[in-house]
Amino acid sequence: MTAPRVRRGDRHERSAGPFPSKLSPLGGQRSTQRGKRGGSGMSLPLADALRICHLHNAALKGALQAAQLPISAPQLRAASAERVRALDQAVLRYLKLQDTMGEHVLRSFVVEVLEEPMEDKPMLDLLNRLERLGYLATDDWLATRLLRNQLTHDYPEDPARQAEVLNRLPTMQRLIEDLMARIEAQRGPP
Repeated sequence: MTAPRVRRGDRHERSAGPFPSKLSPLGGQRSTQRGKRGGSGMSLPLADALRICHLHNAALKGALQAAQLPISAPQLRAASAERVRALDQAVLRYLKLQDTMGEHVLRSFVVEVLEEPMEDKPMLDLLNRLERLGYLATDDWLATRLLRNQLTHDYPEDPARQAEVLNRLPTMQRLIEDLMARIEAQRGPP
């Protein structure tokens, strides 16, 4: 099946992605603001980004419980369809949680709450600043990112590797959840 042809300038133009106009898949507006370095800019206010993170985190926790981690390579090979669905859901929600924290929450927190001019700084500079202020350990954040990247690879011929990567999900989820709590404590009530 091929995608329907659309004319240039059409509201649902193919290059705009699967979501019409400036609507994002999360129901908000897509930002058209671009930073000096060509990044995405801050597309979500901190309160909205944290709300989305809470939704992903709640779904992730439920999926982790259903996935019954830790899992061994033989258990992974023999996993029921239900357990595989739970593992898939856990992976998806972890990816979304880690991405939303990195792309929206951390920068918005530094700019909106800490009032530091970091809008166009590289992510590593932002992480180092948050570490100096005591909000996170850069190595911990980089570990959450590494797991995120490893989860995007399937390793179909190596169930032991798959199991090892999946078994780190609960620890990394707790790291992100703790970071969310520290940010919300500093931010105060909405």
